[in-house]
Amino acid sequence: MKRLLYVLIPTIVLGGLIVWRFQQKTSEKQQQDKASQARKTAAPSVNVGTATVRDIVHTFDGVGSVEAPFNVKISPKVTGRIDFLQVREGDAVKVGDVIARIDPSQVQALVAQQQA
Repeated sequence: MKRLLYVLIPTIVLGGLIVWRFQQKTSEKQQQDKASQARKTAAPSVNVGTATVRDIVHTFDGVGSVEAPFNVKISPKVTGRIDFLQVREGDAVKVGDVIARIDPSQVQALVAQQQA
């Protein structure tokens, strides 16, 4: 008989707690449904402002880099010290324009050495 009471009382208490919690959840669900329905049928909140006439200006600020569509590598046929520089970086050039002159003294010395 004592064993039966030791098992029966906790089982009844546990069953009572389960039924009580189930009723609580059902009650909370009904309250949430009522609140949801009240929000759906409530009038929307509206802010009212005065209309004004003005110009709409679209502006855009941005940061970027600009590159030429064609990059050209320029290199001389002979090496030497530059004596005269005609253009600067970014200047426009055409075919046949003189860009720089190399000091001819080193080349002339090499030619004279080869001839000797």
